[in-house]
Order: sequence, then C-alpha cells, then structure tokens
Amino acid sequence: MAKRLVYILIVLLAVSGFAATHGTLVDKRDGKKYKTVKIGDQTWMAENLNYNAASSFCYNNKESNCAKYGRLYTWAVAVGKSEEACGYGHTCSLPSDNIQGVCPDGWHLPSKVEWEILFYAVGGPSIAGTKLKSKSGWYGNGNGTDDFSFSALPAGLGNYGDYNFEGEYANFWSSSEIDSETAYDVALLHREDKAILFGTPEFAGYSVRCIKDETVVPATEVTVDSMTDSRDDQTYKIVKIGTQTWMAKNLNYRADSSLCNNNDGYNCAKYGRLYTWQTALKACPSGWHLPSKVEFETLIEAVSGKFPAGMVLKSKSGWNYNGNGMDAFGFSALPVGLKVANGNYKYEGEYANFWSSSEFNSYDAYRMCLYYFNNIAKLDNYYKGSVFSVRCIKDDASGQTYKTVKIGTQTWMAENLNVETEGSWCYEDKELNCQKYGRLYNWDAAKSACPAGWHLPSKGEFEALFVAVGGKDVAGMKLKSTSDWNENGNGDDIFGFSALPAGSRFSYGHYFAEGNSANFWISSEFNSNDADNMYLFYKHDRAGLYHFSKDGGLSVRCLKDSQ
Repeated sequence: MAKRLVYILIVLLAVSGFAATHGTLVDKRDGKKYKTVKIGDQTWMAENLNYNAASSFCYNNKESNCAKYGRLYTWAVAVGKSEEACGYGHTCSLPSDNIQGVCPDGWHLPSKVEWEILFYAVGGPSIAGTKLKSKSGWYGNGNGTDDFSFSALPAGLGNYGDYNFEGEYANFWSSSEIDSETAYDVALLHREDKAILFGTPEFAGYSVRCIKDETVVPATEVTVDSMTDSRDDQTYKIVKIGTQTWMAKNLNYRADSSLCNNNDGYNCAKYGRLYTWQTALKACPSGWHLPSKVEFETLIEAVSGKFPAGMVLKSKSGWNYNGNGMDAFGFSALPVGLKVANGNYKYEGEYANFWSSSEFNSYDAYRMCLYYFNNIAKLDNYYKGSVFSVRCIKDDASGQTYKTVKIGTQTWMAENLNVETEGSWCYEDKELNCQKYGRLYNWDAAKSACPAGWHLPSKGEFEALFVAVGGKDVAGMKLKSTSDWNENGNGDDIFGFSALPAGSRFSYGHYFAEGNSANFWISSEFNSNDADNMYLFYKHDRAGLYHFSKDGGLSVRCLKDSQ
C-alpha cells in the first residue's frame, strides 16, 4: 500500500489574530526591495509589484504613483504573455501549474484558489477586505485594520488611458482565466468589509501581488490504493480519508438503466456512469456500498478545516470558469453535470452530484452537490429519478468494536451502542457526537439494535446492576465516567461502566441535556406511548428508573445473553 503526503495550502494556525511573519525580497531584475509576509502557509509580497514590464504603467502616468502604489498591468502582461497571445479576445489556456508571469524568480501570480486560501486564512471572505486593507489611504472611513500586514493600498485602476477610483479600490489580478475576455481578480473596496472575487475584462490595468513558490507544507497523510471490481474487471483508485475508505473515481459499472453523460461513451470513461437513485442503491461492488447521508457528513467533517469542503474535494482541473479545487485529499470530484427533466444533459463542468442511500421522502433522496461557483459541499434532497454519479464507500468489515466489563454476574458493554439504524441519531446531528457518545435510538430501534448474543436489558437486569455496585443510592456515582459531566458531577467509575452524559432527543427533534444526564432504554413498555429507561444525573449520586416517549432518542447499553 503506497502512501503519499497531500500538501494542503493552509494550516490551522491561520486564524484571525495569527501573528504574521515578516521578511524581504530583492527582485534581481531591477534591484527593488519588497516587504514580504507569511500568512498561514503562504508567503506574499506585502507591497504591490513595481517592475517596469513592457506595457505596464503608473496611475495617471505619474511616476510618483508607481513609487506609492506599484505599477498597473493588463492581464496579459501580468501572466507574462503578449496581448496578441493572451489579451482581450484571445483565449490563453494557461497550464494549471504556477504561472510566474511578471513576478520575479521563485514567485508567481496567485491563482483564484490561492486568493481564496488567503481569505480563509484571515477569517473568511466576508471580513477579508478589512483584514487586508491598509490602515490609511482609503477614502472616507474605508481604512482596514491590516491585521496581517498585507497592507493593501487603494491604487485604483486604469482602462484605455482612463484612471479611476484611487483611494477607493484595490484590484489584484489572479492567474485564472474565465474566458477569452475576462479573468478573475480580487477587489477590495473602501465601502466593504469583504473581499470580492469576480471576472474583469483583461484590458483593465490592475495591481499585482506575487506569492512565493512552494509555500506548502505536509498537513495530512492520505493512504492511496486501488481495487478491482470483479464484475467487469475495472480498476479504481481508492483513498482513505479519516476513518473512511472511498473510491477516488466515480463508479463506471454498467448497471441496468445507467447512462453516460450526453449518451457519449467517452464521458463514461472520463466521468463514470450516471444512475437513478434506485439503481444506485445496488450498483456498488461486493464489500462496498452507497454512502448514507451520515457517511457524507462524516466525510465533510473530516476534510473541513479552515477550508470549506468543496474546495478540498473538487479536482484541480475540469471545472468551468476556474472553479477548480485543491483536491487536497485525493477525492478528485469531477463536474459531470446532470440530466434535467426534459431529457437534456446540462451543467457539465459546473456541478458534481453524488447519490446517498438516505431517503428524504417517497419522491426524493439525499445527495451531495459540489459547485463551480463556490466552495461548499451541500447535502440536500433531489428527485430520485434524476441521474447522478456514484462514489462507493468501503464496508467496515470488522464491524464496531466495544469495550466490555463484567459486574457481578452480568457482562455489559462499557460503551454506548453506535450502530446506525433507522430511528437513530447523533446528538445535534453531529457525527463527532456519535463517535464520542454513541447513537441515540427510539425505543423500537433500540429493541433490535444490539448485536447477536447481546440484548437490550430489562428493568430487572438494571436493578441487578444497581445491587452489584452497592445499591441504587450510590449507583450513579459508581457508574458515571470520571469526566465530561457538568458542574463536577463526575463519578468514580469504579466498575468501568463509564456512563457518559450523552443527553437525549425529544420526539420532535430537539436535543437536550448533554453534559447533564445519561439515559438508557429498558426493554419493558411503560404504556402505549412511553417505555422505561434508566437515568443518571450530574447532580445526583443515585441512579433512577423512569419512562420516556418511545419516539424520543436515548442511549443503548447492551447486556450479554446469559449462557
């Protein structure tokens, strides 16, 4: 099994208030010296480029403005090409690697993604303008806080000899082209806190900030391997992300009713096949399955840091309008598009949609969707008859493993059950809470949730547990874990039962009492609406027996069947 280091262009230290690291750069071409600043894992020029490249110019053609603001460049000049090759009206088709352009050796013109990484490093696009703007020089009250010493000055812009917006705008080119007429730029405005990425005609004269080459560090180790589908001998790259193992390519198994995008076999080879929801449910090979909504949520949580999940899951190429991602974990999501209700195929290059196995209602099921125009990974519902891609996830062949403990004559699970079933939930619908506390189950689900050889305990079996640990009045202290309970309500956990305060879920969906209580279903019915439960409370040393709505969510501790 080969291992590779995935280089992520941001680190968790890059948060608002992070102390930037300063340095200097000397451009060997003309001897000019520039301040530099390291923000997160990127090193930027902290001043605008002032290299006198052919066809570059000063604001209002005044050399004093070049000394103050740096020079202005058309996009073709910024990427180091002629106007005839890459100017307005000419598609440039630059490679996906770093584009040095007009920048000095060892530095390059930042891509759209690199600008976005900067925004998230300073706290997000909605406040990046304020964080990056200089503390003076901006019109009105438009100055920034310059928390990271980026010191963006309002240099204005030039268009065909006209100069505008000095004191109001700072515009910086990216290396990412949109079409033959426009490329992405970053705009900081005197009246806005946010930083804006949009497309601008390539004839505009904008500032340039260069970013240092190879400013990446190893942040996440990802295990890469492959598997072969025995049904048709197709081989798929697979990748382990967190605790999950995913196919790193879309499924291309020719199941009944599956399709190629635009009915073109080349697109099946490129993107994999498209499946309706009913077909997708059974399309994965043996040992693999269609992921549930919860499993997609786990994936999103595993890859989300200061980056949104869409940015790190999308492939590095193939997305329209330079909506490419970083592919930091090797998931390599490609924008296959979809087939719309009238039978036409649309949005190739713009959308990636993946079916989940989780049904929303009789008409819809959950999907994960990625977009070219933003960096989120969205989970929502869509019509089951639509055709989407399938990413299979590997079965957990080993199953869940639990600690057990023998107390008196009984053998108990020493952890809460964490098997996903219909009628079970994670506290506040967060997968991390399932990992910490186990799942919450309604009573009907709890009755059949325990593995073979184990069962949901009866009221009498819980009462026998209380006797074994010293009686009901001290059972709470003896059974509660030694940490995580509110207001020093921890137990001594002398028997290793390790009851955690997982809280509960009302039948209408509200979660409550995390840190305050542990509640365990009992197999006996109290009445037609309620069932019995055992509870432990942060303020009490004793254990209690009560009842709770059968439709609510409580924890489950399984008890080993008597031999």
